[in-house]
Amino acid sequence: MKIFKYTLKPLVKQQTIGLPFKSKVIHVNLQKDNICIWVLFSEDDEKYLEDSTFYTVTTGESFTYYSSMYIGTVQMKNGIVYHIFRA
Repeated sequence: MKIFKYTLKPLVKQQTIGLPFKSKVIHVNLQKDNICIWVLFSEDDEKYLEDSTFYTVTTGESFTYYSSMYIGTVQMKNGIVYHIFRA
């Protein structure tokens, strides 16, 4: 098993990242003012990438990502709170 870190862009509402096949997001947090996700995956699946779509939603914002899985919440230094979902 391995854990890799990926960075999300906070001002981009929808973004797609190539992640290892069957990967699992195990944590979301801030690192140096960046929203980061940590992903757990098998070394056997590392060479097989699949597109994973993430949505970034601010508190109070309307959204329609009903089939998405909640990943976590981060609070930026400026006070803005982002909620992260994976499609």
